[in-house]
Amino acid sequence: GYLSVEERACQSLCDLQPDFCLNDGKCDIMPGHGAICSGSSRQPDSLSSIENAVKYNPVYESHRAG
Repeated sequence: GYLSVEERACQSLCDLQPDFCLNDGKCDIMPGHGAICSGSSRQPDSLSSIENAVKYNPVYESHRAG
């Protein structure tokens, strides 16, 4: 959920990538999982599996500072 870019202090992936979440999803950092997106699609005909979709960051917390 936090990355160090060019040897700078670690920052939240949500701050580094403002477009990390799609469809107005809310980006949060979940301990043990990294950056996640939560929220619902605003399209009335969308699938229910998409309405509450959560996107996990596959490289979560792999660059933690001691």
